Amino acid sequence: MSRRPGTPNPLSRRYAVASSEGSLQDSLFPVKEQDYGALYREHLVSLYTKYSETVDSISDRRQNANNFFLSINTALVAFMGYTGFNATTAPPNPRYYWTVLGAGLILSLLWARLLKSYRDLNSGKFRILHEQENQNRNQLLCRS
Repeated sequence: MSRRPGTPNPLSRRYAVASSEGSLQDSLFPVKEQDYGALYREHLVSLYTKYSETVDSISDRRQNANNFFLSINTALVAFMGYTGFNATTAPPNPRYYWTVLGAGLILSLLWARLLKSYRDLNSGKFRILHEQENQNRNQLLCRS
């Protein structure tokens, strides 16, 4: 099945996010306050606080991942410096340098991919938090 040039791919994530502007509000708040009952606002606020805690935990996990990969890369550089510049022995085989370089490159690529994943996850979560804030603000303005 071919697409016309210029038409968005329906399977792409960007298209799905961009086309769901109106449906995000509908999927986050499928039940209206009058249909839900008296505890609607209380439950809405508790959901908001729990969701904001998950955003904080994602940021903590991202920081832990940064610390891990920074430690591993530092250890690789220190190991290479220790074994490569020891004046009492002959210099190591050049394959050694390429192996350490390859390991460092692979680790750095994994690190970058993981950071991109955390960034995408956080941006989606912040988008939902903003929708929840707008919903809470609208309900407070409607009540007063």
